[in-house]
Amino acid sequence: MAMRAYIRYGLVGVLAFVLGACGVVPAAEAPTATPAPTQAAQPTAAPPQPTAEPTTPAPTPVPNPQPAGGAIYYLDPDGVSVDKINADGSGQQLVYSDMTHSLGGPITYLGPVPGSKIQIMIIGAGQHYITASGGVSVDLGNFASPPRWSPDGWRVAGASVSVSGAPGPIRIFDRRERRSSELPVSGTPDWYPDGQHLVYAACDAEADSPGCNVYSYDLASGTSARLSELVSTADDRWWVQEAHVLPSGNAIIFYGNHTSQVGASGNGLQWWWMPLGGGESQLFSQNFGNGVNSYLTDPRSGLIAYSTRAHWSACASVGDIVVRDTSVEGDSARGEHPQLPGSDFEHDLFAAVLGMSWDPSGSGRLALGSQAYTCGAQDRQLQTPGVYIWESGNPAAAPRKLADGSFPVWMP
Repeated sequence: MAMRAYIRYGLVGVLAFVLGACGVVPAAEAPTATPAPTQAAQPTAAPPQPTAEPTTPAPTPVPNPQPAGGAIYYLDPDGVSVDKINADGSGQQLVYSDMTHSLGGPITYLGPVPGSKIQIMIIGAGQHYITASGGVSVDLGNFASPPRWSPDGWRVAGASVSVSGAPGPIRIFDRRERRSSELPVSGTPDWYPDGQHLVYAACDAEADSPGCNVYSYDLASGTSARLSELVSTADDRWWVQEAHVLPSGNAIIFYGNHTSQVGASGNGLQWWWMPLGGGESQLFSQNFGNGVNSYLTDPRSGLIAYSTRAHWSACASVGDIVVRDTSVEGDSARGEHPQLPGSDFEHDLFAAVLGMSWDPSGSGRLALGSQAYTCGAQDRQLQTPGVYIWESGNPAAAPRKLADGSFPVWMP
């Protein structure tokens, strides 16, 4: 398939831009240092005893009445502040600044905590993550990638960091108990809607049995089971980046493909689905990218959104956001593609998606961060990123800009 066919559904990879250091304190006060996070433990035959995580006091943000639609928190372009703005564009103000001492490095991620009834967000600096809510920040420790939240918003699960770079043992942190525990399985996890099971993608590195599959893990019994039937050989292995249970709870989707169907640049990955209990896989959503950056569900509106990337050149990737329903039936190519401001790859103008967050009220509105760039002789020429709102009720309209910034988190 021609490169442009792959690119049509691809998505720009998250830019490796350096954002400023951040921590959870108000602008008028000095930061309070937190203990440095420890590296995640290596795989063990059985999960160790839970260990307590540090909790750090942080000043409560100044109260501000919110109009209908809620407030959107986001990373300020200065890289060291977290601001907020109302969904109608009013009430822009500084919330937190100088989070360096809480995170131990520059901010690279802000994300929502779906299911939580309080205003809380997760903030990452490289592989180190904390939560911030009002006057308290909680150190979650290190994860290989942004962890996933349980349906009730109290527990987070993610792959721990390994020496090899592959996803390590799955670790769960409980915000109620301020404790984490490590499971005896490795991979990239997400939660079932019941909050009692995990679905995860794991790859076998053994030379005689290469390839990846999708598994489930029962938290009560401590047992795992293989769900997918992805057959790999030394010449044609399956690669799976991540897996999720659809909000309806009737099917599992995962992102990957045979290596024989993937180009030299990695373009050609797709979303597949299989029954909740496992079995044969079928095409769910056409994409042709080389990696997924973000996947979000909105149970109230019945929509999902995902952002992916696809290789374009040594400098550039082409980005895309896809918003669609969760039905496994029908045309796998369906879905809306919100316009990324500043992106026109036919004229060598590109954009990276820097975070997404659904309106928690279920309106079907999606907040997104986007940063446009061009390719210079030596490197990328970055423009100031922006925070936008896209309306699923008017999908052809360009996203409405709220402010300069990135990584929006739409609070309830």
